[in-house]
Amino acid sequence: MHFKALPVKKGDAFYLHRIIGEENNGKYKKENSVQILFDAGVCANFVNTFKQNVKNNYVDVIVCSHSDSDHIFGVRKLMETGIKPCSELWVPAEWYLINKNLNPKLKRSYEDLISSLKERLDQYTEYEEGFSLFDAHGLSFIDRILKYDTSFFKKMKMYNITNVIHMLIQFEVISDIVNLAMNLGVICRWFNYVDSNPSGGEPFLEPINCEEFLSTQITKIKPKDLNNLNRKNKEALVFKSCLSNRALVIFSSDSNFNFSQPLPVGFSKESILYTAPHHGSVNNANAYSRLDKITDKNSYCIRSHGSSKVGSSHINAQAQKYCTQCNTMKGTTAKIVEAKLGVDMTWNLLSQTPICQCK
Repeated sequence: MHFKALPVKKGDAFYLHRIIGEENNGKYKKENSVQILFDAGVCANFVNTFKQNVKNNYVDVIVCSHSDSDHIFGVRKLMETGIKPCSELWVPAEWYLINKNLNPKLKRSYEDLISSLKERLDQYTEYEEGFSLFDAHGLSFIDRILKYDTSFFKKMKMYNITNVIHMLIQFEVISDIVNLAMNLGVICRWFNYVDSNPSGGEPFLEPINCEEFLSTQITKIKPKDLNNLNRKNKEALVFKSCLSNRALVIFSSDSNFNFSQPLPVGFSKESILYTAPHHGSVNNANAYSRLDKITDKNSYCIRSHGSSKVGSSHINAQAQKYCTQCNTMKGTTAKIVEAKLGVDMTWNLLSQTPICQCK
């Protein structure tokens, strides 16, 4: 196994290259290996970041754990190149509903909202350029204006439309990803959160808190359920990659691990690597508590997303912790964190990334 946390500006982007068993021969790469990209955060030029660090412009599987922009924005960037970036795209089942049932309605709503905002906030002439960015790349506008300009945000909140904006921006990105993927011939596979008894996936990447659906099995969504489209962090999809029942990688995404499904056991502690739940957030203490029960000081915890506040659970986690950018190093350039599993089934850090200095 070869694991990399890619140096994105914001969010998660994790890469895993591993061998696969005979049961997958012919379905994926002929050399008995598979490449996985788990989420793809916000990065000015994610395509180049991906190529430089993965040494390729293609992986077998891309997984989107949930709908938050700091996990999926880079996926749209890859799809927009017009070059097929993967064989399969694994995404939340609700994305199918968004794309198939709500596309025309939400597009009209999005266009109407932008028009309304321009009329209501015409006194904010200095944001004219920002609105143009919003039309073309909604996420850029949100990051540049809404999160950092309190007066503008309050003005938006007064009209009770900030939540709608975030929902519509997520819709736009999701719709683009699914449509572009299908146009490029990428196979889309749909996963829905479950509390227990997960199913689906592949032997090299198995669900921990979700089950796989065929598109024909997904119930149609009703317009009144629009407010439920944003997948809550607690329902972010969690996957595991086990190698010969001797090594384990857990992709935690933003989950708090409130599901009932037990975590994998029976692995030696030095063979376990997991991604920091929700970038080490204070709200994900339960996830760290559960992970601490199957790990120790010889395990690895890899954290991405340097700007977020970390909680004591991350700081005190038993595993060795490494970050692409610690929260104490704002303003510095994010670095790749790279680990490789040795023949003795222990993880070895390859890059010169220092031990986590988050506080």
